Amino acid sequence: MSISIEKGKHAGEVIKSTCGRCKQLTRHEILTDVDLSGLDEAGDEFIFGWDDSYQIIQCQGCESIVFRKTHMNSESIEYVESKDGWKSEYLIREELYPNPEDERVTLSDAYLLPEHLNRIYSETLAALNSDSPVLTGIGIRAIIETVCKDQNSSRLGPSH
Repeated sequence: MSISIEKGKHAGEVIKSTCGRCKQLTRHEILTDVDLSGLDEAGDEFIFGWDDSYQIIQCQGCESIVFRKTHMNSESIEYVESKDGWKSEYLIREELYPNPEDERVTLSDAYLLPEHLNRIYSETLAALNSDSPVLTGIGIRAIIETVCKDQNSSRLGPSH
């Protein structure tokens, strides 16, 4: 295994990222960064490569500062169609702190929901804010089923 470290390689560059305060995709300046990359070899035929970047970035609109981590590896490839045909691109996973998607607030009129529906809604929102996509999906399904039952809907799926 080999690992390399580079510091300040991207300082001063401007990137697009979701702002922690604005909650929108905006221009951010990279104030400082550290890049790590590595190769893990398993025998003569398999090599696994990865790149992690740790950055402190500043929104060019509201000037708030967030920490950004990106990760990509040689196994995360997506095929996309371009004008020249299909091409492969590495998928880059981005994490931000504070996470702009955290702290989603409840509906202002949530108190008007029936008590049993409000409980499901609150639990689903908590799952969404804690980055639990499976539980969030289950909660959304439970909300739909509860509303359909309350409205005496005869079926939940599309007609056949």
